[in-house]
Amino acid sequence: MQYLKKNVYDKIYAAAVEEFKACGYANASIRNIAYNAEVSVGNVYRYFTDKESLYLAIINPFIESVKSGIESGMMVPGTTTIENARHLVNFLMKNRDVILIICKGETSYYDKFVDYILDVASAKIKDIFAREVENIDEIISSHDFYNVITQSFVYSLFKILKDDEDVATQERKCCELITFYFGNLKSRFYHFQLWNKELKEAN
Repeated sequence: MQYLKKNVYDKIYAAAVEEFKACGYANASIRNIAYNAEVSVGNVYRYFTDKESLYLAIINPFIESVKSGIESGMMVPGTTTIENARHLVNFLMKNRDVILIICKGETSYYDKFVDYILDVASAKIKDIFAREVENIDEIISSHDFYNVITQSFVYSLFKILKDDEDVATQERKCCELITFYFGNLKSRFYHFQLWNKELKEAN
C-alpha cells in the first residue's frame, strides 16, 4: 500500500497551478511540474494518474464552488447590487489563478464552464434588472438583451483576469466594469424611456 504525504501533494499541486497558468493545458509539462515541485516524475504519477487528473484536481473544486455559490443565491434577496458586486469581486480575486487556468486551458472543460456561467449569469442579471428597474419587461423588447449583456460582461471579466497585472489593479478594473454595467440602472433606463418616447413622437 502506498502512503501519500500531504506536503508532497501540496508541492505538486502548487507547481501544477503555476505550470497551467503559464503554459495552458496542452503545453503544460509533467516534467516541469515535477522539477518545480522538487520531486521525481514518477512521484507525480503516484499522486495523479495523468496530466488530466492533475488539471481536474485544480479546476473541479472551483467549478463546484461556482455552481453552489450561484445556485444557492449569489444574488441574495434583500442585498443591494453593490453588496453583490463586492461579493463577486472578492470571489474573482480569491479564485483568479483557477479562472486563468480554465481560460488558458482551451479544453472542453473551458467550453462547458463558459456555457454554464453564461446560462446562469444571464438569469441572475435579469433578476438584477427586474429588482432595480420597474416594469423592465415592458422596457426591454429584445429577447437576446440579457444574453448579449451577459456575454459582454463575462468575457470582459475574463479579459481583466487574463491580463498580467497585480491583484489591486485587477480588482479596481473589475469594480469599474461592474459599475459600468450595473450602476444607476434606474436613472439610465429612465433616460432611455425618454429617448424612446422622443423617437416614437418623431416618427
